[in-house]
Amino acid sequence: VVSGLSIVKIMILLETYRAIDGPPTVNQLELIEGTMVYSGNYSANLMLDIVAGQDNAYLGVDILTESMQRLGLVNSFIVTPYEEPNRPGKTTMVTPGNQNMAVNTNPDPTMQTTAEDVGTLLSMIYYCAEGKGTLLAVYPDEITPDECQAMIEVMARNTEGNLIRFGVPNGVMVSHKHGWASNTHGDAGLVFTPGGDYVLV
Repeated sequence: VVSGLSIVKIMILLETYRAIDGPPTVNQLELIEGTMVYSGNYSANLMLDIVAGQDNAYLGVDILTESMQRLGLVNSFIVTPYEEPNRPGKTTMVTPGNQNMAVNTNPDPTMQTTAEDVGTLLSMIYYCAEGKGTLLAVYPDEITPDECQAMIEVMARNTEGNLIRFGVPNGVMVSHKHGWASNTHGDAGLVFTPGGDYVLV
């Protein structure tokens, strides 16, 4: 288990599209761009308001976490929006991963994930864009292949993060989200190559 950092903004992106009924508005597109391309925390919290259907990012993280559990991503959660105070009695969440004391990365108690969970989610988005897979099976009336393709395209415009992008040849598209903290540097993405497409976290 590692700190969720800005990498869990991939989950916020998915849940935002799940909450939107129809194409995003201009304002919603600006929030998506600000969050996924420029890694804005304030815009991410406003996206959580969209997830909640009201001005309540705390409800948004609860809906997001329930959705990740439903998708089988049992080690992924957010209990507190970015740079906001904790709720009394709700400062973290117990997961199978964070109960494993053999490995301790000192993860942020308020938002956590694993490489496996993030990689699985990226593969779900990839297959959804092709019109198949878990997301369309679990949320047939809430997610469309076009929306999943839009997620891939906005993450491909993220030019920050010198990990995956700088490790592939020129011209290879990387659709990714990076995240930094004092003790954790991470990147998670889809890598589109002539020899095949990959998930790398």
